[in-house]
Amino acid sequence: MPPSIRFDPSNQTLLTEHGTIQLPPKAFGILTYLCQHPQQLVTKEELLTAVWPGVFVTDAVLKVTIGELRKALADDAKDPRFIETVHRRGYRFIGELPELEAAQAPTLPYASSVPTLESKLNTQPALLGRVSELAQLHKAWEDSLAGHKQSILVQAEAGFGKTTLLNHWLASLPTQQVVVKVQCLDQYGQTEAYQPFMDALIELVTGTQHDLVLSHLKQYAPIWLAQLPPAYQPSHEVKLAEPFGATTGRMLREFADFIEQLSKQLPLIWVIEDLHWSDAASIELLATLIQRQQPARLLLISSLRPSHLQQQTRLKSLLGELAAAQKCQILDLTALNSADLAAYLTEQLPPALNPAWAVELFQRYTEGNPLFVFTALEHIKKSSAYLELAEITPTWLEQAISGGLKTLLAFKFASLHPKETQLLQAASIAISRSTSEGCAAILEQDVLSLEDDYEQLLLKEFWLISSGEYVWPDGSIGESYRFRHKIYQEFIYTTLSAARRRHYHLRLAKRLQAAYQERSAEIAAKLAYHFEQGGDLTQAIHCLQQASRVASQRFAYHEALQQLEHIIELTQIQTKDGLATLDWLEQRCNLLLASGQLALAIPAYQTFIAASETQSNQHTVRGLLGLAGALFWVNRQQCLVTGQGAVTLSETLSDAALTTHARGKLAHWRSIIEGYRPEYREDYESAMRLAQQTNDPTLKCTHFLLYIYYLIITSNYQQATEIALETQQLAKAAGDANSYLGSIFFQAWSYFYLGQWSEMASLIKEALALAEKNAQIHWVTHFQLQQAWLLIYTQDYQQAASLVEPIHQQQQLAPFKTSAYFFSIIILIHLKTKQAELNQAQNYINTINAYLLDDAQAIDWILKLPLYQGIAEFYLQTQQIELALAAAQQLDLLAQQSQEASYIQLAKRLSMACLQALGKTTDI
Repeated sequence: MPPSIRFDPSNQTLLTEHGTIQLPPKAFGILTYLCQHPQQLVTKEELLTAVWPGVFVTDAVLKVTIGELRKALADDAKDPRFIETVHRRGYRFIGELPELEAAQAPTLPYASSVPTLESKLNTQPALLGRVSELAQLHKAWEDSLAGHKQSILVQAEAGFGKTTLLNHWLASLPTQQVVVKVQCLDQYGQTEAYQPFMDALIELVTGTQHDLVLSHLKQYAPIWLAQLPPAYQPSHEVKLAEPFGATTGRMLREFADFIEQLSKQLPLIWVIEDLHWSDAASIELLATLIQRQQPARLLLISSLRPSHLQQQTRLKSLLGELAAAQKCQILDLTALNSADLAAYLTEQLPPALNPAWAVELFQRYTEGNPLFVFTALEHIKKSSAYLELAEITPTWLEQAISGGLKTLLAFKFASLHPKETQLLQAASIAISRSTSEGCAAILEQDVLSLEDDYEQLLLKEFWLISSGEYVWPDGSIGESYRFRHKIYQEFIYTTLSAARRRHYHLRLAKRLQAAYQERSAEIAAKLAYHFEQGGDLTQAIHCLQQASRVASQRFAYHEALQQLEHIIELTQIQTKDGLATLDWLEQRCNLLLASGQLALAIPAYQTFIAASETQSNQHTVRGLLGLAGALFWVNRQQCLVTGQGAVTLSETLSDAALTTHARGKLAHWRSIIEGYRPEYREDYESAMRLAQQTNDPTLKCTHFLLYIYYLIITSNYQQATEIALETQQLAKAAGDANSYLGSIFFQAWSYFYLGQWSEMASLIKEALALAEKNAQIHWVTHFQLQQAWLLIYTQDYQQAASLVEPIHQQQQLAPFKTSAYFFSIIILIHLKTKQAELNQAQNYINTINAYLLDDAQAIDWILKLPLYQGIAEFYLQTQQIELALAAAQQLDLLAQQSQEASYIQLAKRLSMACLQALGKTTDI
């Protein structure tokens, strides 16, 4: 730089012999701070704190701003005269930059100058053609600072300036806040559950406010803290209060609680770019954040391309819901009009080179698309013809900007050196940002020399920008880069031959796999994409399996199923192995059933069974058992028919374990639907022995739970309690919440029949707290019914009514009448009889008798025991003795089926009371 250059801090400019260079606000702040610390190492953390006080930004932002400053100073990063980079640590100001004489005044400490610097941000010029949009963003932020949560959707097609608008507005904010900016990724159909939110959490826990963020995560969102990669967790370990995960509902609620509480101390701006590429789980989380009524100093900003909404039906419907409820403001970015375009060209081109007819040409060929305009101008400005012309002719300008953006990009690409072409092609392989280690693996070059090459490419400031440093689990540290626009990356990617693409993807996948090793599940979806594009379908399937498992652990069943469906496609392409395909189809069916999607699970099992019949009878048996399990909830007779079909088929095979498993499940369904029979004992006990010998945690939990039921209905209460405790330990290890809560449910019944009512009450209370916290409504309902039943026996009728009556009303509205509905009626028969509200008790008896008359199997066999007990007690109280005796005898008949001692004794007492009322003294 010529010695005549002066620094004018008062006007934030550099004065040169060629004119004035206006510094961007943050570049000015960095230059001021560096000049005040000459020849000293200034760390990145120090600069971030000084120039972005109270604002969360990443190293990438700092590096980009340093690049702007170097451009203004005409400084070379490899041979610096002003700003020297201290690798991985920070920067040092090594030059001399005299200040303008007119600005001679005592230099204030930088900390004192910050308010002036921040106040100047509001005076920066408005973004061309976006004045109203900027005003709307400012107004929304002001409202959110007052505690009124705001949501804004910025929508426009590629190149219309969504990112530019948001970056410009964020740079203008003077208020202290945390800005979290993440991007959804186009992973070509393979999405990762909660990807933008997990990325944002990692940014937060590694930022300047990490202590506050971690403390809030621990308190309000422990499940989310546990989902973070180990490197970002405190002490690399998170211990949860619960023995296993949560539910989708709890995941959503915890995150919303965390954000709302954090915003009380740190105003939050949460920017999610390219929402049209979001995963389904993130869309539901975004909906939760927007729709909750709790106050928060939170501004949610999303951007998307409307043309991509057709592939995102849930997002499309959500946007309709939010618009109807007026819970989201829409910013539609349109093309630049002629007036805006004329103003922009006047600013960018000298008057002699910017005649009026040029506006019409730009409008015609770019259609006002800001990216097209920018790219065309960049191409024109750097052409040799432009530099030599005294004025622009229509013919020359039309040739220069004709053909659309891709033609212009082709012109830019053709002018690149072959080495630069390779660098860009390597960078285009990554899904989001590329890394120096990744590109070195792709090009099979030394990483340090490659970083130098990329540093030179960044100086051209067209294709790539710096995206900060990265650290991989294997300790690799380097620089990362991203394309200025997704369109640029897509264009560069198309310049690769098919063979080169495959090799590049495979090299990157193997390098990432080596870097992450045992932590590869963290990037499983990305690895799967690269291995698939690289032609290694075996590795792709393995990674997709990891991705599906991670999604299931996050209760993001849509993504888990999506990964399984893609595995099925790849398996059919790779091996044509029908058995392997059947294994994946079976997993898909089981996941649909586990997630409660009966309407999808039943036809999926039917399809699976049809596919397995010509290939594997073992698969067919398992499919029939799965289908029977689904039918249990909607068609019990068909459940038994299907279960019997599974047993019959299994007995034709040479697989004793499978037959034992099938007979055990069928015996259990029959015990519930038709009633226990002595011949079922061997099936229950054989299945239990099989479970004790297996290493399959699912099989263990399944038959341990069924065996507890068998022990209770045969009056082996103490042994049932012991097996229930063992099942809980197994369920903890397997992460099986259903088996864990089911074993507690049966343990509580054991306590009831053993007379340990205080222990039962405590156990139910603990289980209810866990079920409610995890939003497991099915178990909440069952534990509340258990609680109401116990309260009747402790004569707290009012509290019992407050629990059971709302459940009954809710269950009446359900499309399928399950055990919860019938048990609520049975409890109400007992309750209303005890309260002498006999008309109501009679109505409930009439209701349940109507169901029994229509379908005797509609009600669980075990529920008929307390039912006939309640009916007998009601008829005794209303002096209908003959009816009471009939009910008591029916109770005895049922109890004798399994030798259920408690109800056998109850039946005897009730029968005796009836006989005494009839004047008969015959011994029972």
